[in-house]
Amino acid sequence: ISNLWELRDYKVVGGEAAIKPLMPGDYVLEFAVEDKAFHRFPFSVATKKSEDIYEPGTVFMLNGVWEEYGVFYVYKPDRYTQFFVWLRDTGKPRSQAIPIEMKLLRKSDGKLLAMTRPDNAVKLAAEWKRFTLSFNPVTETGQLMNAGEFHASEILKTDGAYVVKLMLDGKPYGEYEFAIKGGQLQPTGRQVRDAANPLQYIEDINNAWWLKRK
Repeated sequence: ISNLWELRDYKVVGGEAAIKPLMPGDYVLEFAVEDKAFHRFPFSVATKKSEDIYEPGTVFMLNGVWEEYGVFYVYKPDRYTQFFVWLRDTGKPRSQAIPIEMKLLRKSDGKLLAMTRPDNAVKLAAEWKRFTLSFNPVTETGQLMNAGEFHASEILKTDGAYVVKLMLDGKPYGEYEFAIKGGQLQPTGRQVRDAANPLQYIEDINNAWWLKRK
């Protein structure tokens, strides 16, 4: 296996008669080639009572590793830098977008290096959605620049610890820490191949670093 594969076809062991109703609980997808497992993907299913008066009943919610992580994405060191995050709204359906704010800071001195624009907002739904947030450059005094891209080269030149802070609807949502050493972003957690469980290793592809939320 040397590339990404999308598995579209499946069969149910025991046939259609063996299909059981979906129940809350913990599950795992195990991927194997020639009966040798190479990846395990745990997830869970939960239920809640619908708060939508037009669609009463039980709502099934899928939970998985994506809710624990954000992705720091570098297209090229001298081009735009982005952050991917998966969000959903488990309350009443919203008709309006809510503000979202993101800041990139150097931990040694707390200096603000980049941030989102003040008019950034997301519209959440009951299902998980991936949102792409762009870092924008700031001045030496921490003021947002009117135009331009934030280049990862600005942080790659200085080794040390950094943190992405995310605010959702005016409240802290999460902090995502990473480090730069030798001019390179360092993999953390399940992206450290030698330390991670080989069946749950997160592959580093396309300059994307998965950062666990705190």
